Amino acid sequence: MIGRKIRLFLFSIILVFILVGCTKKEEASLSVSDEKISELETKMTKLEEELYKQQAFKEETEELIAKIQDYDELKISIQMLEESYLYVMNQNYVLDRLLQHTTTYKTAMLNSAKIIDDSLSINITYQDKVTDDEAPNGFRLVETSEGTKDLLIKGGVPILLQENPGMLMEATWEHVVDHRGFLQLFEKDGEVIFILESYIP
Repeated sequence: MIGRKIRLFLFSIILVFILVGCTKKEEASLSVSDEKISELETKMTKLEEELYKQQAFKEETEELIAKIQDYDELKISIQMLEESYLYVMNQNYVLDRLLQHTTTYKTAMLNSAKIIDDSLSINITYQDKVTDDEAPNGFRLVETSEGTKDLLIKGGVPILLQENPGMLMEATWEHVVDHRGFLQLFEKDGEVIFILESYIP
């Protein structure tokens, strides 16, 4: 009977040890799982941060590519403008040489103008631009021996006046009446065939 009690006691102790051991294993496995979850969450947070950085880098790269494409398009546009400019300069040179060989021109200050029947009467004072380093603009106007005259301009003679320093516009006679400026008068066979205003800075 005592042996039976001892066995029962021993069996109880073994059972308690087994139960305690299982509980500790569960606790240990639970604590290991919590650590792993915490570690995974940390890794996940780091991955999300890295993903955000990569997305920001991708957006910056796309913006840079767009700027490079804009720059390339701008370079092409500038090249086309330079080619157009060279073409216009070449045409201007050709026209200038043509004018020099087919006409003569005089310079004059337009004092006044009025329309008389089918002609435009202009009062001008012939002047030349003379280089003068002491003058504010680097030149001065000097009246020539031809002095002041009235000229009759026939219909159909082109008159180009300055709209602004970089723009010449073909003018009507009415516009010329209200205008004052420094002119180039191109002549052929003693007649004015073309009038061009020169810009005076």
